[in-house]
Amino acid sequence: QSLSLANEAKFNTTAALLAQSKMAEVETLNREDLVSDSGDFGEDFPGYHWELYVADGAFAGAQEVFDHLKLVNLSVSYGEHGRYNYRLKLCRFVPKTKS
Repeated sequence: QSLSLANEAKFNTTAALLAQSKMAEVETLNREDLVSDSGDFGEDFPGYHWELYVADGAFAGAQEVFDHLKLVNLSVSYGEHGRYNYRLKLCRFVPKTKS
């Protein structure tokens, strides 16, 4: 049980840092580059994977989608079948570029 708790603690620490790093990348993207995607963290963090889901902003009760708001969900997973999973959410204001 101690080993399991140690593995979980290591994952939570590593996943939080990796998620923060990936979200920092997302915050620098242009509007047209802000899309759903997935990948891994390379050979430095074997077994860690990320999945990014981007959607237009909308709120319960609102009749319209907010054109300048994007909802970003990031998931970092590790282990067989994503046994460990860490999630981070962000609402991002992205102004339209002038044509």
